[in-house]
Amino acid sequence: NIDYEYYYEDGQRGSSFAKGTQAQAFLKGLTLGLREKLPSGSLVTHSPMDIDLAKGTAYHNLVKEVAGSLDFIMPQYYNGITRPNTDGINGGVFSSALAHYKTLVTDCSGTTPRGWSSASASATAGGPRRTATRSRL
Repeated sequence: NIDYEYYYEDGQRGSSFAKGTQAQAFLKGLTLGLREKLPSGSLVTHSPMDIDLAKGTAYHNLVKEVAGSLDFIMPQYYNGITRPNTDGINGGVFSSALAHYKTLVTDCSGTTPRGWSSASASATAGGPRRTATRSRL
C-alpha cells in the first residue's frame, strides 16, 4: 500500500514546493515497479487523502495513468474534504464520500471495473466489493 501524503505538485496549497515533476515520477515509478517486481497475487494499492484525489490534481491524473497497475484505491475519508463520520456517506456540510469515490473509480477506469458490481458500488460506503477474481481499477 502506497500512502503518500506529501507534496506532489509545484506550489501545492500555497507552498514553495518546486519538485512536483520528481514527486510524480517517484509515485509512478514506485507503483509500476511494485507491480512488476512483486510476486503474482500481490496487491498494489494507494491510500491518499481524499483532497489529493480531487479531479484535476496531479495525483488524480497519476492514478488515472497507472490504474491498470492498481488493484484498488483507498482514499482517506477521515481527515480531508469529506467527513463521513459526521456527514454520513452521502454528504452534508462537506462533499459526499460515496460520490467522490464513484467519480474517482469511473473517471480513472473509464468504466465499472471488472469484478465489481454496480449494485454493490451503490450500496456501500467503501466502494464496490471485489470478487474472488483479481480486478484492476
